[in-house]
Amino acid sequence: MTIYDIAKLANCSASTVSRVINNRGGVGSKKREEIESLLRKHNYVPDENARSLVMQTNNMIGILVDNTDSEHMTEGIIRIEYELMEQGYFCFIKRIAPTKEGITDGIQTLLRYRVVGVLCMGITFRDECTHVSKEVARYLSSIPVIMVNHMQAFPNPNIYSVGTDERTGFENCVNLLAERGCQHLVLLLDKGRRSGNIIRSGFDLGIRNQPGVTGKVYDGLAVTMEAGAEVCKQILQEAPETDGIIACRASIGVGVLYTLQDLGIKVPEQIALISEGGNNTCRVCRPAMTNLDTMLTLCATLSANTILDVLNGRPVAHSVNLQLELHERATTNR
Repeated sequence: MTIYDIAKLANCSASTVSRVINNRGGVGSKKREEIESLLRKHNYVPDENARSLVMQTNNMIGILVDNTDSEHMTEGIIRIEYELMEQGYFCFIKRIAPTKEGITDGIQTLLRYRVVGVLCMGITFRDECTHVSKEVARYLSSIPVIMVNHMQAFPNPNIYSVGTDERTGFENCVNLLAERGCQHLVLLLDKGRRSGNIIRSGFDLGIRNQPGVTGKVYDGLAVTMEAGAEVCKQILQEAPETDGIIACRASIGVGVLYTLQDLGIKVPEQIALISEGGNNTCRVCRPAMTNLDTMLTLCATLSANTILDVLNGRPVAHSVNLQLELHERATTNR
């Protein structure tokens, strides 16, 4: 059934049926009820492509990402997509090359799809924020653009950012271990971590601000328990004075924890341990592990809500920064 078929049955114009479908005024209550009854009876489904051509818009929101291999990125995309689809929007997800050219190509692609809003996820948008600002002003100046997990404010009036302060989070990890009496700390960094420099800077800042505390970094680790077990043995051999370890992945942290237990090293009495992320994993392992909550779910939800608020004309902050939370459990509670 087309809109013209319904109009013929209702003895009215197609524009009258259209007003009913789009919940607009100008149709009497009796005629509206008749048309709605016909729509239900014939299971009428609007042609979204035709509607988009007429209205020069659609309910499509674009999501640009520079990495779909990361567990964090995947979880963030799923959360954002769920929030948007709950409100009747569709998502077009495009992976870009982590370059300026990739950013431009992604933005131009979304322009062709006439999306009503855009969310950008990934370190590339953070590293190339000047280029992002220029390309958004050039191609997408009339729609809201949300930078997910991005702390920097943009001069563009249509760019909003929702970020998490990973640097301060790792500085706080160092502070907590120092408060628990740890003096010789180790940071375990996974291979290819795009935010590795930010994490290192937070760790280094914490070490500098704690008199007498030393720090050492082991990087290039696979995100597995086996990698955690292997590097744990390496640390005990190369830096036996170590009394505090911060792992950037929960699976690495669990590998360290179980290896320490197998070797008869008491946690946290001899070595305290913190992991980033993995809230559920850290909660159920034994002993329960202290973890730095990445606030991923909240960041993704706030980003989705921000674009929904803008699209619906509600006031929003242009920049929101979330502090990562430390959940202290048995592995640091000396």
